[in-house]
Amino acid sequence: MTGWRVSPDGVQQVLTGVDTAATSLVTALTGLSDQLSAAVAGTQSAEVAEAMQAFVEAQTADLTLIQQRIPSARQAVIDATNAVTAGDIEMAATTQALAASAWAPDADAFAHHGGSVPY
Repeated sequence: MTGWRVSPDGVQQVLTGVDTAATSLVTALTGLSDQLSAAVAGTQSAEVAEAMQAFVEAQTADLTLIQQRIPSARQAVIDATNAVTAGDIEMAATTQALAASAWAPDADAFAHHGGSVPY
């Protein structure tokens, strides 16, 4: 690969997938507490209850960070894509302006040929 390119449509497709996965994660986590409680109650074991509580406590911080970071990461991707797109537009406009100015005829340059360009 000799370069890189950002496709806003491709970025949008990825973000749609992220939104779907984030929604699924929130849905799964919302019902997790009730499901764990039912599982612990079904075992009627103090050891299982302690182990499940320890597991939940150990994972809660990470899961909370994941939920908090998804919107921030999503916005960072949007901002970066917008910046690249704006930069591409600016570079294209600058390049077009420079190219247009390079082809502007200079009348003095052709004066010694009687005003015409020899072939």
